[in-house]
Amino acid sequence: MSQFEYVAIAVSLVLSFGVVRILNGFSHVLNGENRYWVHTLWVVVSLANFAVAWWGFWSASDVPAWHLGSFLAALMYPALLYVGAALLVPGDASRITRWRSHFYGVRRPLFLTYLVATVFALGVGIVAAEWSTLELLGGSIFTAIYTVGLVSRDERVHRTLVIVALATFVAMYVPAIYIASG
Repeated sequence: MSQFEYVAIAVSLVLSFGVVRILNGFSHVLNGENRYWVHTLWVVVSLANFAVAWWGFWSASDVPAWHLGSFLAALMYPALLYVGAALLVPGDASRITRWRSHFYGVRRPLFLTYLVATVFALGVGIVAAEWSTLELLGGSIFTAIYTVGLVSRDERVHRTLVIVALATFVAMYVPAIYIASG
């Protein structure tokens, strides 16, 4: 087993814990009586983040040697995504009576977590010089989204932010799906 494979197992486990967290509560999130579409779309964005993080980790297969610092750095982004997932969909999701109230109740720690994760990933992408201009632009857009989400309480702003986040994901990754399969 290579060092990359060893590290990839740990990263994959943390990412899978986050996906499982979301999927375990997804039926409650979709409950028609108390569903809040802004929250539901952020859950979708979170799932997309997990998929992109897992796929993007392959670029680390070129790292010639791993040490404890690089291992911990590799786990940082997935761990922060997990924290975000746990904030969006808590373990006791069946107890949430209003997802709108829940979303605005966790808004600040959620966006702070995603902001730290994004700034960290941007820093790694810049230092490693492995991110494309499109990825840097997308990371910058998400940094702005999470910053505004952190400071704004306005529901209209949050409606706009989640739509911009989804549009950014579509613009960045849907073409890559077709280019890779073409």
